[in-house]
Order: sequence, then C-alpha cells, then structure tokens
Amino acid sequence: MLHPKWVPLVLVGASLASRAASAQTSPSPVLTPAELFEKVSPCVVKIVAKDEDDRSIGTGSGFVISPNPEAVSDDGLQRWIVTNHHVVRAAVSAAIDPPFTHPVVSPGPSGDFARSTSNVVAENESNDLAVLATFGWDVPHLTLGDDTVPPIGTRVFVISSPEGLKNTLSEGLISGFRERENGKQWIQITAPISSGSSGGPVLTGDGRVIGVVVASHEEGQNLNFAVPVGVLRQLLARPNASRELWRSVSIGKEWDIAIGSAATDFDFEFRQARKEVQDNQPPLSYQDFVARRAAEGYQLAFLLRAYSEIYEKGFPTEAAIADLTAATNAKPGKYDYLAHYYLGYAYYRSWSLSGSGPQSLEKRKRFLERSFEPLRKAISLAPKFSPSHRVLALGYKETERYPDALVAATNLIALVPRCSEAYQIRGQIIADMGSRQGFEDDFKVALDLRPNNAEVLANMANAYSALEDWDAVIEANKKALAAADKQMDSWKAVTWANLGNGYVHKDDCRNALAAFEKSRALGGLQHPFEEHCRQRLKE
Repeated sequence: MLHPKWVPLVLVGASLASRAASAQTSPSPVLTPAELFEKVSPCVVKIVAKDEDDRSIGTGSGFVISPNPEAVSDDGLQRWIVTNHHVVRAAVSAAIDPPFTHPVVSPGPSGDFARSTSNVVAENESNDLAVLATFGWDVPHLTLGDDTVPPIGTRVFVISSPEGLKNTLSEGLISGFRERENGKQWIQITAPISSGSSGGPVLTGDGRVIGVVVASHEEGQNLNFAVPVGVLRQLLARPNASRELWRSVSIGKEWDIAIGSAATDFDFEFRQARKEVQDNQPPLSYQDFVARRAAEGYQLAFLLRAYSEIYEKGFPTEAAIADLTAATNAKPGKYDYLAHYYLGYAYYRSWSLSGSGPQSLEKRKRFLERSFEPLRKAISLAPKFSPSHRVLALGYKETERYPDALVAATNLIALVPRCSEAYQIRGQIIADMGSRQGFEDDFKVALDLRPNNAEVLANMANAYSALEDWDAVIEANKKALAAADKQMDSWKAVTWANLGNGYVHKDDCRNALAAFEKSRALGGLQHPFEEHCRQRLKE
C-alpha cells in the first residue's frame, strides 16, 4: 500500500444514475493531439475558488459533463462541472472560466466568459471529487469513458490550467496503478501536471475521460495521479445531495443571508402597505412604515431599525441597543433568534460605549458579560446558526472564561468544519490557555483552508505572543507581511508594529526600530518601546 506525501494540485430524491452516462462505450477513432485539443478544450474550465469578499483563495481545473447525455439545447439546459473536492472545499463561491476563444459562449456584460456557481450536486471528500452545477449554459460537454481503465503503457492526455494557465495540453502514459489507504486505486500517469491542474480530465486518444487529475508526489518527477472515471460514475449514481457551496465554510455568508431574508420579508410588507394607501393620502415612506410598526411593537421593525443604525454608524449605538432590547422583549416572530443574536453582538461590539481611561476596560468587560444571555438565547432558538457561537466564543475568550470559550469554539467548528476563522478562534483560545500543540494543530487546519493567508498568519503570530514564543512571533509576522500585498496600509502598520514588538522581546533593538519605522510610515502610531530601543542602541 502506498503512503507518500501528496501535494493537492490547486493554487493556494431521485438518483442521478438516470442522468449520467453509465453504459460501456464503443471504440471511437483515435485523434491527433491537435484534433483532440480542438475537440476537448472547449469543455475544460479554469475554476477560481473565492472567499466571502470575492477574493481568490486558489485555482484549479474542471471539465463539463451533462446531467443528461440526451439533453437538447434549451433555456433550462444544465451543465455540471467535475473537479477535485479540495479545489472548492473552502470556497464560498467559485468562478467557472472557460477559454476566451470558446466557440459557443458569448462574453458577459463585463467582457469575460466567467460565471459563478454556488451549488454542489455531488461530492466525495475521501475520493477528492466534487460536481458543481451551472444552469442555462449551452456549452459542449465531455463523454465519460469505460469503467475499465486501459492498461499500463496507454497514451493519455491532460488538459488543465497549471499555474492558472488555462487549457494547457500535456501528454504521457499510464505508468501504474497505486492503492490508497481507503482501498481505492489511483491511476499513475507521466503526463506533466502542476499546481492548478487539479480537477482536469485525463483522456485517451479518442477524447474520452478515463480519470480526474488529483495529485502529484512532491518528491518525485512525473509521479502524477488521477481518480479513475468509474469512481466518478459511482458518485453520480448516488441520490442527489445538492448543497450551497458556502455551507459549512462561511459564518459571514450565513449571517448575510439571515439578515437579508428578514429585510426581504419586511420590504414585502412595506410594499403591501403602500398599495393600501388611499389616492388622497401622501405616499408612505419606508421610515414612516418602520416607525409605525415599531410603535405597534413589531419585533422585525425594531430589529431592522437597529441593524440600519449599526450599519450606518459602523458600530453599535445606545439607540440600536435600545431597539434590540425592545426586539427581544417583543412578541416573538420568525426572526426571534436574530433579534437575540444582534443584541448579543451589539454588546460584544460596544467599544464605542466603553469610553476611555482606566475604567474603560472594566466597563467593556461588563458589556461583554451582558452579551452572553442574549447569545445563549439565540443559540437555544437556532442551534445551527453559527454567528451566535462565534460571538459567544470570542466574548468568553475576552473575559478569560476559557473553558466556556473552548466549548463554544468547538461547537462552532462542528457547524462550519471548513471555516478557517473557526479554527483560528479555537486556536487562539487554546494558546491563551497555554497549550502549544493544540493551538498549532488548529492553525495548521486554518492555513490549509486559507493557504498563505496574511490574516491567518498575523493571528497565528498573536497566538504565539500569548505563549511568549518570540522567535515564532517574528517568523509568523514576517510571513504575514510577505503575503500582505492586498491588505490595507493600516493593517500592515499594525503587523509591522507587532513584528517590532517581537524583536524587542528578543533584545534586537536595531530590527525593532526598523519595524516601528515601517509601521509609522504606513500611518501607525509611535510604539511605546521605540525610545527604549534608541536608548539601548546608544549604550
């Protein structure tokens, strides 16, 4: 049994059987490489996995199949995209980008061909396969080959997007079959593949798919692997278990959908009320409708008025907290859990109400403690609403109630097991409790989900600070700054200051001053240790 170190090739109900090609296929003419590329390349796509902010977190490849081989073009035409599970496992959405020279698809309003998909129709993490859905996309699709894999020595081709270079053709041979830990076999091929090739099709000379590119061995050359097409066909034959891509990944997306649903419901009521206004009366404004419904004690009116106040100001105000308190005391409705969540969230975010001076921290702590009851109530009303668990874990952490914080963070991870932020929160809690191994284990997962992410690395550095491992603090902050090209100057200023602080604790005043100067050049404040470092260098 083979146990190498694999490198994933990504840059950082009714049964489906009736809609998938399952019969053994008849031989087709062998094509020249040029003919094969011309035939197959329109069916191969580049996939860009994205986070909540629509930022790329990695690229991979995929290929188009039809849910129904007999489908004819019409406005409701579906297409499925086969790729590797690891390409999209931490994605909130995925951009499907076909070749710009695509013979069928016309560019969209922005001038490109990419379209987003947010639905997974089938997935198997152990075999590293995922099938994404698109709708109304009239593009060519590939045919799956026989379940019986051709013998060693068979000539094969791969079309994929190595290093993000769309539709690159490579050629090689089937060079072996390797058994995995789960008892499944992978096809070993010599066709060159690189990061970004994950999910591309492995093809025989007639253009049929016999495998899905999945991984390479980082210590060998031409040690590249693919999942046999028979495993894909078995996945397609299972009952449809469609899910939204962001599920189990994004806390923010869940919150966004919840408040969006509440706003949509209230807007519908507003539009109905406007229709009932008599012709001889002034038109009803949205603000007047909110005020009227709040005067009637309507929970949703209090909630949305408070949300608008927080959104407009950028922080909770006393008026918002008053409205949210009224919402939690009002007659419970569909969004009762959301009213309690927002009240807890407002107390958690109440820095602006804590004032300044020596008593501000104590006042801040009291606000945090007031957040716990509404958050626990929100969880009792909607146990699977992950934002409540997130804020509760952070509140317990800031008040040093570490056992409670650890339970809340572990519950959060159970709800969103592919969310980098959830592992970072628990890792920071574990570091505050003084445990190095558990903290590093969680941040390893966080970085696996968001490779080389500046924010994850900076949070890791902060956690190392709690353990007073200053060498690790310096190293993590350096990595964060190296990956911070898209971060705001204010973020970079804080990270440079944290790096300088690490140097101070290593008694390296020269590098500390250089870091503090970088921080101030980006708008940061003078660090308290700057003068200390200057004095030390004079000695």
